[in-house]
Amino acid sequence: IARQVCQALEAAHARGVVHRDLKPENVFICRKRDADFVKVLDFGISKVRAADAEQVRVTKTGQLVGTPLYMSPEQARGELDVDHRADVYALGVMLFEMLSGAPPFDGPSPASVLVKALTTPAPSLRGVAGVPSTVADVVARALAKDPELRPQSVTDFVLALRSERPESLLPETRAMAVVTPR
Repeated sequence: IARQVCQALEAAHARGVVHRDLKPENVFICRKRDADFVKVLDFGISKVRAADAEQVRVTKTGQLVGTPLYMSPEQARGELDVDHRADVYALGVMLFEMLSGAPPFDGPSPASVLVKALTTPAPSLRGVAGVPSTVADVVARALAKDPELRPQSVTDFVLALRSERPESLLPETRAMAVVTPR
């Protein structure tokens, strides 16, 4: 599933599109020709990197967009120049949740989740049953507060996972990003 999500994001990022709201609810698993096929949906708040502000108005300037549990620290700070590494962070959150059963940051309100994402180091997956320390380290890098410390692309992220534990990955499959109109 993670590899296919990465493939879909690679396709979007190659076209200059940053999802900005990657979360489990936006990842659909379909059955196609006796195989699971992942679709990444809902690019409703995506950002087109090369678009001029007058051409594309997805959100108001400075408005927080995204789902707090999966929102990168730079999104939570309201930074205007959020890039593809915000999607790497969200993918790290999703993998953390898939492997541990809980998101890395949680709280009673969206604001409390954002405060933790901004100020608290992400918990480690080391010691979680069945999670190799090398995989825990790759996910920890994806959850870095500083985008410069994260894998610099979803390609780098999946390559790091593949090199750390190749037997845990599914055979090569295809995935797609689906932009749905609102």
